Amino acid sequence: MITSIRFNNNKMVTSITIKTFSTNMFLTLKRQTFQYKYTYEAYYYKASFPIILAYLIIGHKAQGATIKSKVIIDI
Repeated sequence: MITSIRFNNNKMVTSITIKTFSTNMFLTLKRQTFQYKYTYEAYYYKASFPIILAYLIIGHKAQGATIKSKVIIDI
């Protein structure tokens, strides 16, 4: 769960604080810059936060439910 978002003077997000559900710890995530290959000699850079927002449903609750989107099962 996201608990706070910090901004700099230019109103850009500098860090995000999250609370973990399993251990109730608070973690601060800072903006990371990633390099991607665009062409054979050209690269581009993307600045983002290493976080993925997700939705969880357990097996018992999903039984009999109609799910119209993609389902990813991590075993």
